[in-house]
Amino acid sequence: FGIKPLYYFRGDGMLLFASEVRALLATEQIPRRLDPAGLASYLAFGSVQAPCAIVRGIHCMRPGTYAVVEPGGEIERAGSYWAPNFARSGEAASGRAHDLRELLQEAVDLHLVSDVPIALFLSGGIDSSSLVALAARNSALQTFSVVFPETDFSEAPYSRLIARRYATEHHEINLDDDACLDLIPDALVAMDQPTADGINVWAISRVVSQAGFKVVLSGQGGDEILTGYSIYHQAQVYMRWQPLIHLMPASLRRVLGDILRRGSGREHSGNKLADLLQASDKTALSAHLILRALFLRGVRDKIAPRCAGQLADGLPEEVAVELRRWGADLDPVNRVSLYEMRTYLANTLLRDSDVMGMAHGLEIRVPFLDHGLVERVAAISGRYKYGVHRPKPLLLDAMGDLLPGEIAYRAKKGFTFPWEYWLRGKLRPRVDSVLGAGDLGEQIGLDAEVCRRLWGDFQKRRGGVTWSRVWGLFCLHAWCARHGMKL
Repeated sequence: FGIKPLYYFRGDGMLLFASEVRALLATEQIPRRLDPAGLASYLAFGSVQAPCAIVRGIHCMRPGTYAVVEPGGEIERAGSYWAPNFARSGEAASGRAHDLRELLQEAVDLHLVSDVPIALFLSGGIDSSSLVALAARNSALQTFSVVFPETDFSEAPYSRLIARRYATEHHEINLDDDACLDLIPDALVAMDQPTADGINVWAISRVVSQAGFKVVLSGQGGDEILTGYSIYHQAQVYMRWQPLIHLMPASLRRVLGDILRRGSGREHSGNKLADLLQASDKTALSAHLILRALFLRGVRDKIAPRCAGQLADGLPEEVAVELRRWGADLDPVNRVSLYEMRTYLANTLLRDSDVMGMAHGLEIRVPFLDHGLVERVAAISGRYKYGVHRPKPLLLDAMGDLLPGEIAYRAKKGFTFPWEYWLRGKLRPRVDSVLGAGDLGEQIGLDAEVCRRLWGDFQKRRGGVTWSRVWGLFCLHAWCARHGMKL
């Protein structure tokens, strides 16, 4: 799945490999040059998609793959040893919920095997609450949550509800913008590759480690295999309209797309609906990547003009070819699950968890990605896994009697810091000193004026510039400055 990354570099008859890019850079055998494809991939998604890496010449092993290397460092052969086998046709629903509960209980029991105490991340969502409910059958638990003074982002009432129900020793990590200012320098140092995500994992991992734990369970993977994200709904809507969209003449789609861009005022952030209308590639993967994009292709080319034309979809070509082939005859729900598992999960969530957890000597275990559980869930038709009016119906059918209604039926809320507020508050001077000053420098290939306009549009709340876009640019600059990188 990509739970543990592996990077390698070949050159001058040698093979260097390590679990972190920084370890390879520390050999001083690799020029500190940004990879143009890696930079384009980062701008597309806020993380670099394997097998690319942000450093030229370094490659990341893709999930479920192997390579055989000769003594001289040449790769003799490479291939895939495991991939989820998603259902391609319907399957009877009887016994499914019972099976899933047994499999998840077994996965949790296996992940609780340890010679040291184990804690649990508890957000109050369905996934982490399910893990607490199943783990509490075996032993007394200690759970950890992050809470914010900004009530729109805090899930404290829900995590407290689960903690009380299962009598856990519950710890709350209170984070406001002052605390965020204090932790950001160390969290940026911990980044192995630039990422627009991950600082949230760094913050909670620090507290869990300080409490004396070496191992923690996380609910990561549940959204990907059991359809927890809004993109599942977005993909369903788009797939219904896609045949009609592509019946329109290309000239009409182009005109409509241009009107949408001008009318939305999103000159600097792009318009995803316009890109969906104008896309010449009619495949589901292309639409999925547009919906998932941090920066759309036209905007990426403006931000990093020296990388223009790199990775049209933001994905390395071999990955795009493989995903199109694997997803060709899947139902729409399983297709999205496959795409999410091989892109966002592998290259953002799991990679950040490994790096940010291990920055504190903390092993983060993910029971939802037990391969036996995933194989069973993947083999189920998508119509049983996706619910328009009920989140994660398969998981709720399996776990419903163990979860309070307030947990089971509340709207999905991701584990996100209140960056929207913080970047307009006490974090503003720090980011402004980078994006506002225009001191990004030609050496990393970014157009300082375009970045400055994006930052200005964010501050003025116009043009659809979200916090993740400006934060992603800030993290990229911070990482490159720290490691002395040039394009």
